[in-house]
Formats: sequence, C-alpha cells, structure tokens
Amino acid sequence: MEYWKRFALSTSCLIFALMGVAFGVIRTRTVRSNSFLICLLVLLFYWGIYSLGTNLAGDGKVPAVIGMWAANAVLLPIALFTLRRVAR
Repeated sequence: MEYWKRFALSTSCLIFALMGVAFGVIRTRTVRSNSFLICLLVLLFYWGIYSLGTNLAGDGKVPAVIGMWAANAVLLPIALFTLRRVAR
C-alpha cells in the first residue's frame, strides 16, 4: 500500500496544479474568491475519497492500487473539464 501511496500523492500534485491553472486564469476579483472556495471544497472532496480508499485498502476490501488511485481517478476528469471549460 505504501508503494502505491507514494505515486498517488505525487500525481495528485499535478492534478491540483491543473485545477489551479484553470481557476487562476479567471480575472474578475469576485470570481477568484468563488474559485478559492470551490478549490477548498474540491480539496475536502479529494481528502474524503483518499481517506476512504486508504481505509478500504488497509482493511483488504479493495486492492491497494485501486484504493490509493481512486481519488486521482475521480479528480482527474474534473480537473480536465475545468481546464477545458476555462480555455474556451
């Protein structure tokens, strides 16, 4: 489990960087504050999924690779969607 945890946490930094670029491009001040709130909510959402995956993998209910990468698998499409939406 520790092996996959190291790779999953490293990859999550890249995913959050993609989301940061998407929310940082917006120019209006009020929208930036809303974006900050959304990013905090996304962070809590990620942490919840990551904790659930860690607990399930630790108990042996799911394979370690699935438990550690579940949060990244959920967050990557969201990050790509926000980046693509802002790019338009």
